[in-house]
Amino acid sequence: MSRIVGAVSTGQTPRPDIVPALRELLGPDFELLERGALDGISQQQIDHLAAADDDQDTVVTRVFDGTFAVINTRQLTPLVQEAIDEAVDLGTQAVALLSTTEFRGLHADVPLVLPLSLLMENVNKLLPSGSLGVLVALPTLEQQAVNRWQTSERLVQVTYASPSGDPRDIERAGHFFAYHKVDAVALNGISYTRAQAKIIGDIVKKPVVIPKVLLAQRLREILG
Repeated sequence: MSRIVGAVSTGQTPRPDIVPALRELLGPDFELLERGALDGISQQQIDHLAAADDDQDTVVTRVFDGTFAVINTRQLTPLVQEAIDEAVDLGTQAVALLSTTEFRGLHADVPLVLPLSLLMENVNKLLPSGSLGVLVALPTLEQQAVNRWQTSERLVQVTYASPSGDPRDIERAGHFFAYHKVDAVALNGISYTRAQAKIIGDIVKKPVVIPKVLLAQRLREILG
């Protein structure tokens, strides 16, 4: 019998940059039911949700045409919760949020798997102290990453490269992390791929933590 997982995006579905790879990681015993917080929302409404230039509380999410929008997280949260509720109502046995953004107060009547919590749990265990490289999708997210990851025991080196951009940007990020002699790298975005992680890992020669892989591992643990 298939295990049914609600795959909830912060943007619009389908998510070809995430879901096919997640299906591959999970295997044939899992079925993914996609729902998006911005499904059925017009471009004008999306523009209304857009974050201000100086807003640090943002999420970068993909819309139907493949472009990305920077949305105010607080305004998006109720729409994400609605998508979670719809997935649960449709009979999913667990819900996976397809985002490493922090959303406060999300809940579900079935297990709700949040990639950011998994990423932080894994990184804190792997590297409680030392130098951590963090890759984000846009330069506007760099300070947010420093605030999230830097501690009194752990220095953070942040750079950006879009998961859907020029592959040379991923290589540049790898060389940035190698130059700063980081002890591990966290890919702070659910769209980054294992292939991109390998490019960085081959340059840095250190562990690279991939949210998509952590998400699949936890779903298998929960649903067996």
